[in-house]
Amino acid sequence: MGHLTESMNALSVHARKLPVTMLLEFFKASVQQWFWEHRNTADGLTTPVTPYAERELGKINRKSLTWNVKPISKVKFEVMDMKKGGKINLQDKTCTCKQWQFSGLPCGHVMAVARYFVLRDVTTHVQKYFTTETYKSAYMEDINPLDHISEWIDPGNLQTV
Repeated sequence: MGHLTESMNALSVHARKLPVTMLLEFFKASVQQWFWEHRNTADGLTTPVTPYAERELGKINRKSLTWNVKPISKVKFEVMDMKKGGKINLQDKTCTCKQWQFSGLPCGHVMAVARYFVLRDVTTHVQKYFTTETYKSAYMEDINPLDHISEWIDPGNLQTV
């Protein structure tokens, strides 16, 4: 949410001096444009995860290329990373480094286990909020413009602020 807040603050720096109705219209128009752009981007995606997740997975994978995997069971593994290492439980989707649980993306230890099994698709280990399906659903709703102020219905009991 921090990224969105920072973006909206940067976007509205000049608009904040406008009267409140114009400021609200500015925000509505900005969100409407934002949704339209992201919906078009989402419609063009053919991968199971978002472009952001793909980039991050690539970075994580490169970082873990030299790490060694020691199987414990069919779902548990120890990964030696030249530091503290990590113990993976694929069934529970946990790693002792906690990065997998905190970020929602497989950590380097999970990536090393995936390479150990020659798995080409690690996207099954990504939290659903990084999937293309979730990305598409987040931007599927339209942000519609308001009717002209002359068409608004006055309930008669509005207070002046």
